[in-house]
Amino acid sequence: GLDAGWLTKYSWKCEPVDVSTSPEALRIARGVYMYFLAKISELLDTVFFVLRKKERQITFLHLYHHTGMPMVSWGCTKYYPGGHGTLIGLINSFVHIIMYSYYLMAAMGPRFQKYLWWKKVSGVLMLVFQGSGVLLLVFQDSGVLMLVFQGSGVLLLVFQGSGVLLLVFQDNGVLLLVFQGSGVLLLVFQGSGVLLLVFQGSGVLLLVFQGSGVLMLVFQGSGVLMLVFQGSGVLLFVFQGSGVLMLVFQGSGVLMLVFQVSGVLLLVFQDSGVLLLVFQGSRVLLLVFQGSGVLMLVFQGSGVLMLVFQGKWNAHACGQFCLAFLHSFQLLFHDCGYPRWTLFLTLPNAIFFYYLFNDFYYKEYEQRRTKEQKDRDDKDAKRS
Repeated sequence: GLDAGWLTKYSWKCEPVDVSTSPEALRIARGVYMYFLAKISELLDTVFFVLRKKERQITFLHLYHHTGMPMVSWGCTKYYPGGHGTLIGLINSFVHIIMYSYYLMAAMGPRFQKYLWWKKVSGVLMLVFQGSGVLLLVFQDSGVLMLVFQGSGVLLLVFQGSGVLLLVFQDNGVLLLVFQGSGVLLLVFQGSGVLLLVFQGSGVLLLVFQGSGVLMLVFQGSGVLMLVFQGSGVLLFVFQGSGVLMLVFQGSGVLMLVFQVSGVLLLVFQDSGVLLLVFQGSRVLLLVFQGSGVLMLVFQGSGVLMLVFQGKWNAHACGQFCLAFLHSFQLLFHDCGYPRWTLFLTLPNAIFFYYLFNDFYYKEYEQRRTKEQKDRDDKDAKRS
């Protein structure tokens, strides 16, 4: 799916079904057919659970998923073997690769079970990627892929067209950024608190002293000045040419961003959990689930898809379905020939799965974790 379409020729905004007999179209169609066969083989899950007398694992979620997926994938294989909807199958396949790899190692006995260091986050691994505070995905038509794992301290940014590679390891304090064409070098030593960024052509200098909490950024040509006092929690950002003013008070949890020229107003009260975003000119959709910590933002005009998980583990518990929801939702605004009636299936299914998985993992992991913590507190109370 990645090599045949989504990282090569497919559009992230909307991709019609190629009904021709070209090698590229037939390759995608074969991939969709193999996905359908995989959904048939996954029905053996239920058989194995019954044979091992693991009826507790045969939940409504399990039955709904393994009953509906073969039917849906059969319909896609027969009528729409390719195009926009294949992204959902691609995400689902990645999730199942991790999930069944875990099952395989767990079934190979104690000799291999000691390597299952990710057992505690297996619920998250089954969904999108390994647990992290924030996951940001940006897919554009220019072939940009950005992944951010704040929990593990790894950031990977790849611009396929321009030859840009950004790799960040926050834990060991090393950041390396190389722009092959423009001659930009960024090197960060977090331990010493020094960051040096030099753009040779544009005359930009960025110097950061983390210990003193002062950050100064000067763009000599564009007249940009940024000054940050980390101790007092005040950030002031001024673009003199474009009329942009951003003021952040971290202590009070207020963020105000005003683009005077483009008519954009962003106001965030972090304490009260209120977010207001208005784009006057462009077709922007902002969807916020404050309880689950999920923020979904779609820029229809530029073809950007962004998914952010802000909260606890249950915030990204159903990320693949939120991503599928957003990707499918673009069909309402961007017509590329892919059938829009599929929204009546994909959108309700994604919403239903979101709450179904959220409830399942809350009962499976969060309640168990709360009970274990309560037992530890009771033991500590008895000792004291």
